[in-house]
Amino acid sequence: MADLVVPLAFWEGANTQIGAVTALHVHKKSLIVGGTSSGRLYLWSISYHSDTQKDNNKTDRPTSAQDSTPNEDERINMVCAMLGHNSAITSIKSALYEGEESIISVSSDGTICVWSFADGGCLNVAERVLKCKPTSMSVLPSNHQVAFAGNRTFIEIFSLKTMTISYTFAAHQHWINCLFTCDLSRANSGIMSQLLISGGSDGVVQFWSIPTEGECDTPLQTLCLDYNEPLSLTLDGSNRFLLVVFSEQWVVYTAKAGKEVLTIKCPDIGGWRSGSFINHYSLVVWSKEGNGYVYNLPTVPAVPLSFQANSSSSSIDKDRESRNSNSFEKNRQDDLVIQKHAPPSNFRSALLSKLNIIEPSSTDANTPSYVCTNTSSEEDSNIFIESIAATNGNLFATGTEMGRISVWITTGTDKLPPASRIAPWAVSRIAKKNEGRDEWTRPFAIHGLPPPKSHSKNLNIAPPNATASTIVEDHLLLVIGFEDGNMVVTALPTVDTTKLRYQTAHKGAVTSLLSLPMGSREVRVVSGGDDFEINVWSIKERSSFHLLYKFHNHFGPIVSLFTPEVPAAYRNLASSSRWKDYFFSISKDKTIALFSVPNNNCQHVYGVHSSFITNVKWQIVQDYLIVECDDGSVSIWEMSTGRLEATVHGETAREILECSDNLRMEPSGDSVDLLNKSVHAFTIQSQQDPSPIQLVFLNIRKLLNDFERSMKKSRRTLSISSSNSFNGEKNTPDNLETMGGVQSADITAAALSCTSFSVFSWFLPWGIESSLDELTKRELRLSPPNPEPSFALRGAGGRITVLVSRSTPSGSDRWCRSERLSALHTLSAASYTKQLMSFEPFQVSTSQLLTYYCALLADHIPNYSIPSLPFLAKFWRDPYDDVMQAARSIFISAADNMKVEAREGLIRSTASMIQQGREDDHRFVSVIVLAVLGSRYPDALQKGTGVTITNELVRLLNNEDRVGDNVALRIAASELIGKGFLIWKPYIRDVDAIVKQLFSMTMLVDPPYLATVSHQALMLIGVADPKMFINSLGAFITEASIDSMNRPSYNNNASHHSQAINCLGNLIRQDPVSLVALLPRLIEIIVKSLDPHIPYLRDNCVNATTGVLHILVKKYPMVSFHNDTQRLALGSREGGIVVYDLKTATKYYTLVGDHGVTALNFSPNGKCLASYSIAENLLRVWTTQTHFLSILHSNPTVQHRITIPETKQKHLSPLNLLDQVEVRWQGERTVQLIRQWESPTLAVLSYKI
Repeated sequence: MADLVVPLAFWEGANTQIGAVTALHVHKKSLIVGGTSSGRLYLWSISYHSDTQKDNNKTDRPTSAQDSTPNEDERINMVCAMLGHNSAITSIKSALYEGEESIISVSSDGTICVWSFADGGCLNVAERVLKCKPTSMSVLPSNHQVAFAGNRTFIEIFSLKTMTISYTFAAHQHWINCLFTCDLSRANSGIMSQLLISGGSDGVVQFWSIPTEGECDTPLQTLCLDYNEPLSLTLDGSNRFLLVVFSEQWVVYTAKAGKEVLTIKCPDIGGWRSGSFINHYSLVVWSKEGNGYVYNLPTVPAVPLSFQANSSSSSIDKDRESRNSNSFEKNRQDDLVIQKHAPPSNFRSALLSKLNIIEPSSTDANTPSYVCTNTSSEEDSNIFIESIAATNGNLFATGTEMGRISVWITTGTDKLPPASRIAPWAVSRIAKKNEGRDEWTRPFAIHGLPPPKSHSKNLNIAPPNATASTIVEDHLLLVIGFEDGNMVVTALPTVDTTKLRYQTAHKGAVTSLLSLPMGSREVRVVSGGDDFEINVWSIKERSSFHLLYKFHNHFGPIVSLFTPEVPAAYRNLASSSRWKDYFFSISKDKTIALFSVPNNNCQHVYGVHSSFITNVKWQIVQDYLIVECDDGSVSIWEMSTGRLEATVHGETAREILECSDNLRMEPSGDSVDLLNKSVHAFTIQSQQDPSPIQLVFLNIRKLLNDFERSMKKSRRTLSISSSNSFNGEKNTPDNLETMGGVQSADITAAALSCTSFSVFSWFLPWGIESSLDELTKRELRLSPPNPEPSFALRGAGGRITVLVSRSTPSGSDRWCRSERLSALHTLSAASYTKQLMSFEPFQVSTSQLLTYYCALLADHIPNYSIPSLPFLAKFWRDPYDDVMQAARSIFISAADNMKVEAREGLIRSTASMIQQGREDDHRFVSVIVLAVLGSRYPDALQKGTGVTITNELVRLLNNEDRVGDNVALRIAASELIGKGFLIWKPYIRDVDAIVKQLFSMTMLVDPPYLATVSHQALMLIGVADPKMFINSLGAFITEASIDSMNRPSYNNNASHHSQAINCLGNLIRQDPVSLVALLPRLIEIIVKSLDPHIPYLRDNCVNATTGVLHILVKKYPMVSFHNDTQRLALGSREGGIVVYDLKTATKYYTLVGDHGVTALNFSPNGKCLASYSIAENLLRVWTTQTHFLSILHSNPTVQHRITIPETKQKHLSPLNLLDQVEVRWQGERTVQLIRQWESPTLAVLSYKI
């Protein structure tokens, strides 16, 4: 069962910092991804105009941008914050994942995450999979393999298909510093596909051929460079030149022969950091101070890099001097080597000036054509800042450890000839436009990003910066602490700002807040501050604080407050329950304290430790507290006594940490509490990112359940109260809707008192349609949420992505970002709405809301993202009916709103994903998407796609595993096979086997819903192909065997026989018209089930058969049964009448006629049979009396032929013939013909015989 959890976020810092930038990636022309030392990633969009575009008022901008033409402060916008790593980000790249271009990030602990460019959601994660501490990452040209290296001598090849290490190979004798990959087949006719270049710390560069399948063995080529510690290396687009950046200089070599072409030393004090080619003849090199230098290479002849399939590697001599003395001296050409210092000596002073661009008059090859400087302010100008840089085409970016991003954009780099100067287009918030200079000469540098708007400011809260926050889950209260020591509590989702009351909590900043789980009795919050104090507060009336206790057990600022998290494996232990009454604190004084809530005291203080505390774990059974410090030491404390047992380091410390459990719950969207709680909240905050992000997770199913249970309880209470009041003297029935009923106002009041109802405000589309807002306020008594939350996504492994809203109103932003986010919020809102429709006071407003969500939302929101069909397909068979019905309605509406090309493209891509052979949830969801679309739009299916869908549905149908979601998938497959049977039938190899499989599933007891859905699917198949249906189910009866023991064999189970008869009877009820032509076969099956020679068959089927006989006689006027003689008569279309003797289960006799029989009936004594033929306008009366010994049958004869007046209705439908004509006996001598379509005088005709 797929989770339906909606995460929301509240940014609580007015000056939210992004932390030190440790990795940066520029994607195409519009997106920048940055990673920080705290493990967060940030995605920014770049919006800019070229000169031509300005003239034409057109914008070259990313798809995710929602605003209009940006002003200078909005040319770079934060799109989202991706919270996926627990250690510093070391590298970021883009690669194809499941056919879509995605972000690949890796952190220092070896964790790899895959993120979506569309909405920033985490698509997949591999926890601590790398053996090395990765410092370099390169995506192989196949786009499904990634190479990693760092602080080791080997390279690890990681597969994005399996999210595992494919293989590892030893590449160098020393540590590997950098990697680069390219595809040589583009330039060399496919001789070699994937090339990996690795640079070692000893200056050795290796060239490797990386096969798409199999492992790498020996290098193709080895270059021994003149310098050690290469920082980065890259090939130009033509594979002719190799750029290697060292700390003091960068060097360009010919890639084929290794000739040194150009050497430039760094003009900055810190040295070079990295570099890359812009095109075949231009490159950009970045210094560690964040300055970028663009150079144009001189025209140098060079042969493109190529290798033969059997090329061998060069040997590496141990003696460094001997390996360089011969080959490289021969290859050097003085006219190609420029080793002059560049730029001029006064360049450093120019950099530190406020001119953010330098255009030197010299045009030498070693002089930069364009210099990007990262000078941001006077206080930063003399500070050395190590920067991260990235380049993609004409977009340059740097990020610093101060958490600032600078961006430069140049135009026309792909059109400039060699030695031509690059013309920058740039904007800076701090630089003024120089007189007489064109606008395009201005530098583009954004120093520090405007943070997301603090939600605290939306509340008109006076303190400028929030420094801590927590949410009281049971009461949905948001508590915020500020840098001036104040605190405030607000009731979510809508805060009345007039009732806000500030409480001075600390003399310094409030650094940490903790909500104590006290249940419904009271609300308690613990605060820690810079003043070394810990205070325990009681919140009164949801708005004010009352101080209960003060603790002075630390001698440094409080860093963290948390309650212990008992591991799931130990929650059944009797001793584990006591920990809910304790909480811990961590201080900068390097100590940890344990507090008891019932005793209101500090139990123990653990420390002082050797260094700052970075991690806390425990061993609950052994009663040990495990404390990790940033110097690598691990201290082991006895929790009950506070005694230090030992302090260990190295491998022993790592082993102890690995076998211990986390003491505090890690902030994750994958917590078990998400499924157990209606509202689950936690705060994300670290020393690197001091401004808190408060996350709230809403479990929709739990909330719906809570609301329904609360309303039922309120209704019972109100009904009793209303009933008692009615019996009194003051109330009259006029005060109530019905006698003893409940007033609508009381129901509304009861709903408003439920927390699970108030959160509905977060899902409403406020500010989009004014009339809808007024209706919601008037009928539902809800108000727009204040503060407005940011919306978040929960991805793989519980990774959270917080979206930064830029649209107005911000509530509409959730339907513009991505298909997945749009589907999540639409489904959640529609599910809520469907449940509210069951309550009379809300029916009108919720009905309009549901129509709006499913049909009208797309017309009112610009850039609307159609809800993701794969996401909605996860809920196609949901145990909550409101969720299931909402998912189906939205799915159909979304599919209908898609353009034909988009829909067909989705079908092709989804089918391709299935054909790749993956066995996971994505595959099964894809099957459901294709089956629903295929049954609704059969013309969009190609033959191969139809075969794929059918095979997958049959496979799911035959999966009898009852574990996990397999039952739901099997139920979905049953339903979809039934609904689209005529579409899938041509692709089904054995149709009879499918019908029998569904039939056997109708008899399953567990799970019961599977039997119900299978029966419904079986009926749909019966309606679609009644002949095949009757033959398949009839085989259970007609092929019943007779054995000596009169017991059924395995293939002739007696319970199957009666169930088959019941299924046939249900089909007769559901679609009698389609079975008219098949009545002879149907009657044969019924008669066969009563065969006296197969007693077990007759005994098990007699009750079911009796019921079906009643249905046959009732539904078909051409079928009649005489109970006393146990004879069954059937009139056929061909004119004959067959009479069966059910005592012997044989044909008794056959009456031959010329035309079809429309209706017939036995006389009360069974001696006569009257039949009517509308084609002949003739009523016949047959005698059915036989020889008195009942041994020899005498053929019945026609005693009377009565001509009937011709009907006026010449073209009656088959249904009219079944419902509006009847032959009836009035006594033994009078027969009536009833034709309801005739005039009153001809509708009922009576004849004496």
